[in-house]
Amino acid sequence: MIQEVNQSNKLEKFKNAVFAEIDTKRVQIEMETAALKETQLEINKDNQLNNMYSLIQNNIKDIKKQCRKEVSKFDLQAHREVLLKRAEITNKVFGDVTKRLTDFCKTAKYYDFLKNGIIKVLEDNTIKEPTIFLCQRDMDFADKIKSDVTKSVLVLCSDDILIGGFICKSDKNNVYFDETLDDKITEQKQLFAQNSRLCLTVD
Repeated sequence: MIQEVNQSNKLEKFKNAVFAEIDTKRVQIEMETAALKETQLEINKDNQLNNMYSLIQNNIKDIKKQCRKEVSKFDLQAHREVLLKRAEITNKVFGDVTKRLTDFCKTAKYYDFLKNGIIKVLEDNTIKEPTIFLCQRDMDFADKIKSDVTKSVLVLCSDDILIGGFICKSDKNNVYFDETLDDKITEQKQLFAQNSRLCLTVD
């Protein structure tokens, strides 16, 4: 009888020891599981933060790209407007100049201007068998020029001269002098464009 009681006590102790160990393992597993969940949550949070940061950076790049595009578009438009304004002013200024020169070419003083210019070129340079080119209107002066200059010259018409003045040319010693009013206006237009200060400035 006593032996049966002892055996029962041993079994009870063994059972309690087994359940105690099971409880210990359960608690340990629960703690490890909780720690794993916490770690996974931190990883997920970091991943979300990284994804958000990448999204923000990409949005910033897109915004900068769009801003650069808009600035370039503005620069191009502003530059185009400046060029159009400069062309408008240039045409107005030199339209007036061209009219005044054309009117001058119809006065009595114009022939002296033309003759003196031809004489100066011929006297200041060594020109063999010179040819003088005039516009169609000035061909009325051809015979007078031949008689007034000290050197024998050939006078021909040039369709390239629209306003007035003359071109002196010689194929014998390869010389060419453009003393046309057309050329003078072209030169002044270029100087005007360079010095008009109509340029684009973007801060």
